[in-house]
Amino acid sequence: MPDLAGLNQLLQKLLQTGTVAEVQLNPLRYRVKFSEDRTSYWLRHGYARMADSASWDPYQKGEQVLCALPGGGRQGVVICAIDSDQHQQRSSSADVYRRDMPDGAVFEYNSKTSQLTVTLPSGAKTTVVSNGGIVLTGDLSVTGNISATESISATKNVSAGQNVSDQTGTMDSMRGTYNSHAQSHHSPPAPEMN
Repeated sequence: MPDLAGLNQLLQKLLQTGTVAEVQLNPLRYRVKFSEDRTSYWLRHGYARMADSASWDPYQKGEQVLCALPGGGRQGVVICAIDSDQHQQRSSSADVYRRDMPDGAVFEYNSKTSQLTVTLPSGAKTTVVSNGGIVLTGDLSVTGNISATESISATKNVSAGQNVSDQTGTMDSMRGTYNSHAQSHHSPPAPEMN
C-alpha cells in the first residue's frame, strides 16, 4: 500500500506558496519568503514562452507566488502569482481580458461586447513604428490636434467646422480676396464664392 502521508509531505515540499522578498533582474531570479525564518534560494522565473516568442514581466516585491521546489529548492522555479488581500483580482467577468500596469495604465478587451479599451495615465505617450503602413477600417474620432510631416490626401470630401488654412492664408481670407476681385474686375460681376 502506498505511503499516502509520505506522498503528501513530498508534494507539500515540492509546491509551496510565499511572498517575493527580493528581485534580481539580470539574470531574473527571486528570493521568496515562505515563513518568518525561511527564505528560498534564488529561484528562476517560469516563463510562458522562452524561444523566438518570449515575454518579459517580472514579479514584484511583495507579490504572492506559487513555487516548484524540486531537489530541495536549489533548482526551484516561481510558477505563477496568486491573488491576496494586498493584490486582488482586477475583474469578475468571464468575458474580459485585462492587464493593469504599475503606473495605472489598463489594457482591456471584452469579448462579449467586442470592445477594446486602452487607458493610459495622464502625460503618457504612445509610439507605433510600422514602416509598411497602418490600415484602419472604420470611422476615426480624435479629441485633440493632428499633425503630419507628409501630405494628407482624401478620396472624398474634407470638411471643417472652422477655418482651413495653408502657409499663405485661410480659406476665409482667400474667399474674401476672390469675392472682392470678382466684384470689381468683372462686368457683370462674377458669382461670389460662399
